[in-house]
Amino acid sequence: MLEIDRPKPASDLLREVNDQIRRLAGGLGEDISGRFVCECDDPTCLEPVVLPLREYDTRRDSSSPRIVAHEAA
Repeated sequence: MLEIDRPKPASDLLREVNDQIRRLAGGLGEDISGRFVCECDDPTCLEPVVLPLREYDTRRDSSSPRIVAHEAA
């Protein structure tokens, strides 16, 4: 399995990546899904997170805006 050495805080970098993915998908419509990167604290996690763009926006506006692939994060 491929391992990536992520500098701390990795979640900040991954959030920037996901926000850029969202910006690039902006003109495609709110009902399509995007493939985002899990923002958990596990440096070996490479789980994709597939979300409709509308749900991505809702999660970002919530009180716990991290995008994670699993509940343990």
